Amino acid sequence: SQPASVTSQYSSDLSISDVHYIDVTGLSSDAEGTVVVDIDCSQEREDITATGTNLTSQSPDGTAIYICTNVATVDELDFNCFAT
Repeated sequence: SQPASVTSQYSSDLSISDVHYIDVTGLSSDAEGTVVVDIDCSQEREDITATGTNLTSQSPDGTAIYICTNVATVDELDFNCFAT
């Protein structure tokens, strides 16, 4: 792994599309508190879907927070996403 200062010197023209999360299950590590999903797109993206998601947080009440940045198709995710 390279430090951010090194990797930021090199631009990337990679464009990822049609991302489909299917049957993602598990228990979060709590490294990000109660956030179990953080989808952060640099530009608005469509064709991101999720089906069969079952993620839980280790918080005492089991609260799981899902965050989505620049995801145009939040209605195609099977969880309630806080759009940022």
